[in-house]
Amino acid sequence: MKLADRALIATTILAVDLVAFAVPLTALAAAWVVLARPAWFRRLVDALYGPPR
Repeated sequence: MKLADRALIATTILAVDLVAFAVPLTALAAAWVVLARPAWFRRLVDALYGPPR
């Protein structure tokens, strides 16, 4: 097997791994905010939109 063939196989494996197992970081962060309800997030929302009426 040539070096070019091995490089192509390795690149294909990496590409499949990247596509199949990519972690959606924004969705994980949003889920954490919803579950943990950190105080800094509430202060951020209040600073952006004002206090609730």
